[in-house]
Amino acid sequence: MVQPDQYNRTIMSSTSPPFPFIVLTTLPLGERDSLLRVVEPRGGTLSVVLRGARGLPGASGANPARRRNPGSASWRTLDLFDRAHGTLRSLRSGLPTIAQCERLPGFRLLREDLTKFAAANLFAEAVLSLFDEQSENGSSLFGIVENTLTAIDSAPSPRRALGEVTMGLVALLTLSGFGFSASRHRHYADATSTGIQQTPTVVPTPRLLREAIGSIEDARGRALRSAATLIAMVRKIHRSED
Repeated sequence: MVQPDQYNRTIMSSTSPPFPFIVLTTLPLGERDSLLRVVEPRGGTLSVVLRGARGLPGASGANPARRRNPGSASWRTLDLFDRAHGTLRSLRSGLPTIAQCERLPGFRLLREDLTKFAAANLFAEAVLSLFDEQSENGSSLFGIVENTLTAIDSAPSPRRALGEVTMGLVALLTLSGFGFSASRHRHYADATSTGIQQTPTVVPTPRLLREAIGSIEDARGRALRSAATLIAMVRKIHRSED
């Protein structure tokens, strides 16, 4: 459970300077609010409160199929994998609240393709599993997340989308310092502030993806819930193309 006093050090003034962020998870908070886990370039991952998110018409929760035109919705209905630029306001409890933000062009296709959505969910889980809040690698982590989600969103095929998420997992492991047991497969990424720079030279296999997921789970001892679903999709794709 995240404790409110963790956030007292993230925002010292009443309102923070504007900064970009990407929503990685959404959870209900009370009857009308949402708790968002976001990644941003100043300190990596962060939990923020979005007031009134669940009391507005059109609020979509975590369902990728309900909102086909995210640019026309209120910023108070921020959802999974939305990109935005905004400010935070600190409260007496210490929990930062989104004061104002502008939704940016995002990852529309992630909400319309099941394989891409599952891949992005697994990647988001890995980010939150490997990196604690207020990471010293915030800028590099934000670059990896933004570039990986962009690559998954624009992938021309399910196989390529799975290749991009595998590369993203390798980049996260490289940045976290936990290492990656499947590096001998020539799948690697440059975990710098510019994000992923290498293109996969080998289409990832179910075994390679399992090794990447296993490395993440071994590093923190946290099972990734989306892993089984995504591996099953990889196997289905490989069987259909054999």
